[in-house]
Amino acid sequence: MPPTSRSLPPGQVSSGTLLRLSGPLAVTQLAQVANGFADTAMAGHLGAVPLAAVSAGAALWLPMMIFLLGLLYVLVPVLGHLRGQGDSAAVAQAAAAGLKLAVLGGLLAAGLLALAMPLLGLIGADPALLPEARRYLLWIIPGMPGVALFLALRYVRESAGLTGKVTVVALLGAGLNAGLNYLLMFGALGVEPMGVAGCGLATTLANWTCAIILGLLIAGEGLLSGVGRALTAGRGATAGPGLAALAGKGLPIGLGFVSDYLVVAVVALFIATLGAAQIAGHQIAFNVLSILVMVPLSIAMGGAILLAQALGAEDRAMARAVIRQTLAVNLILALVLAMLAAVLAPLLPGLYAVDPLVHQASQPLLLVVAGLLAFDIAVLTAGSLLRGFGDMTGPFLATALAHWLLSLPLGYALGMTDLLGPARGASGWWTAFGAGLLVAALVLGLRLHRATVRQLGQAGQPIQPSTGETA
Repeated sequence: MPPTSRSLPPGQVSSGTLLRLSGPLAVTQLAQVANGFADTAMAGHLGAVPLAAVSAGAALWLPMMIFLLGLLYVLVPVLGHLRGQGDSAAVAQAAAAGLKLAVLGGLLAAGLLALAMPLLGLIGADPALLPEARRYLLWIIPGMPGVALFLALRYVRESAGLTGKVTVVALLGAGLNAGLNYLLMFGALGVEPMGVAGCGLATTLANWTCAIILGLLIAGEGLLSGVGRALTAGRGATAGPGLAALAGKGLPIGLGFVSDYLVVAVVALFIATLGAAQIAGHQIAFNVLSILVMVPLSIAMGGAILLAQALGAEDRAMARAVIRQTLAVNLILALVLAMLAAVLAPLLPGLYAVDPLVHQASQPLLLVVAGLLAFDIAVLTAGSLLRGFGDMTGPFLATALAHWLLSLPLGYALGMTDLLGPARGASGWWTAFGAGLLVAALVLGLRLHRATVRQLGQAGQPIQPSTGETA
């Protein structure tokens, strides 16, 4: 039988296990962030218009990639549960359905991106950057199926608790993207400079290269054993979830990821009306928060993998241990990182800008970040563990409703009006964001408790993946 996981003795899991699993996940996340940093930094060396074109183009394709990220993440809990059961036929069927979903999702994203390009002109983007943005996006479009396939293959491997080689491929992709950016954007080794079009082509080539390398790697390990037969099998031969079932489970995750992205985008638009210093301070605070939650997010993802495997193996003791250890490690991290953010708040703005007005605007926001960090990590952790239980809808609804019905209206009242006292600007928006996170954390914490009691509290009864109706 092909390797399916790095199994643990029944009931045994430790923080060391989580860290060994989650460390490479954090580096993989960092490699993905590095791609965006390289594109932005190198486009900036071409001039203001190319930088604006890449930024405007990214505003169109990034939400589509984020949706694919969530849609295909469903493979982690689904495959983890099936691997825990030791059902190799069902694993192959679900992996095959995931690859089909990746291809269809990537093609759909490419088509939507092609149709969305005229939006830049319709929303009033600077006419000077439109031709450059289109050149950039025309080369990004063929890469969407590639990035979708890479994500699906990544999750196939990570669902088995095997994360290290995915990280190596992701780092290789980040280095390849940066190198190809230099070669194609500026011209070298006899290659004619392509400008921002070269940036788009570099991203596409790096995505497809990573997908091919990772596919060959995991096929050689036997993790795709039986997938070829499952891809060509008839409907009656299904042993695991098919394409429609997998898409139905992944859709709430994808919508949840995009919802979070859009909330941040809406807040940024409002803050942008308050002046350059306010929006710069907001961007610094958001970037710091994104970096601080990277390790806790990876630990939460690692906990979801271990939990899904434990549930599939009917190992209640290990499932409880995974939940305890994931919550405990992230609680400690939340406290340490919050104190670190508070202590470094006066110093961090200097890493991003020299303008004293930006420093003045960002320091109070960083203190708010320190205050809400624990809520954010609690939401990420509870949401990941619920997905490990098979509850895909709960995390989406809790966070989407909290932010759209509470954070945004409250943020507008606190930041832009005097309804609740003097308008606080960006600080008011961030305070409201913290309030939404607190509510979402409480709801998801209760949902996680109820899922744990219902699914792990009945010894002798089979453990079934949650249908999302635990609340």
